[in-house]
Amino acid sequence: GTPVIAYGRGGCLETVRNIDMSQPTGVLFAEQSKSNIRQALMLFEANEHKFTSENCRKNAVKFSTSLFRNDFESHLTALWLEFKQNKQLRLSHDDLDVTKKGSS
Repeated sequence: GTPVIAYGRGGCLETVRNIDMSQPTGVLFAEQSKSNIRQALMLFEANEHKFTSENCRKNAVKFSTSLFRNDFESHLTALWLEFKQNKQLRLSHDDLDVTKKGSS
C-alpha cells in the first residue's frame, strides 16, 4: 500500500487514483518535464495526509492477477453459455425431429 507519483498516461490513468479523487493513491503529472515532476512532488508532499496504505492496497487488489483470471474466466464462461444457447435457439424442433426428415 504505497502511493505513487506517475506520468499521467497509459495504464496509470486506470490504476492510479489521482489526488483530486476520493481515496487517492497517487499524484499524476501531465508532462515529462522537470517543472511538472517538481510540481507533482510538491503536491504529493503537501497532501501526504490524504494517502493511506489501506486505500492503496484496496485499489491495487482490483488489478491482481487472481482477480483478472477469475473475471476473465467468468466472462468466457458467460460467452460460451450464450453461444451454446443461441446455437440451440436457432434450431427449431422440426430441425431436430429425425422422423420428419425426408418425409416431405
